[in-house]
Amino acid sequence: CLAQNFRKLHSIRFPSFGNLMNRGTISPPGFINFIDRYQEVNDMILNLCKQKKCFNQSEFIKLSDFIQNKFTVLRAALDIQCRPATLVITDMHGGNFHVFHNSVSGFFDVESSQSAPLEFELYCMRLFIFNFFGAKEFALAESAFWKAYCGCSTPDIKSSEIIDFFSFLRIVELCQSYWGYTDGIRDNWGKNMKA
Repeated sequence: CLAQNFRKLHSIRFPSFGNLMNRGTISPPGFINFIDRYQEVNDMILNLCKQKKCFNQSEFIKLSDFIQNKFTVLRAALDIQCRPATLVITDMHGGNFHVFHNSVSGFFDVESSQSAPLEFELYCMRLFIFNFFGAKEFALAESAFWKAYCGCSTPDIKSSEIIDFFSFLRIVELCQSYWGYTDGIRDNWGKNMKA
């Protein structure tokens, strides 16, 4: 049911990548390659990593170089001609949708919705939903999702690579978000995500 909802959601198309604003406006306008759109967001996250000293100088250089290299490798695949700009929620996890009588009945916490490649949504499935239990359950959940989403048991190789890369970028973002955060529960989250 979740996969069917996302298949419908991802059928909505936009002329460029960006945040979805009032009356269908996309901001910032005109991005037809998702790398160009995401670069600014990534630079902000890396700047926060630097300010919070999540990584030493050597680690930071290695991290930055790795990301930049992947941006170069994935540039052609993330062009709007290859990966259409679709409606994505981008913050999907088990706490952000309702289930009623075994069916998904609604989504909330959707303020981060944007026009992006569908993989920018699907990484959340892999990182936050399928990954919730063990390796066996992960494989079963991912296979069931993909069969309902597109009729195959796994994403194509390039989509899988993009999903994994977006997952990596989200872990970097979460690492800096929780770096130095102490509340008795999330004290080590930033360090664990870095590891």
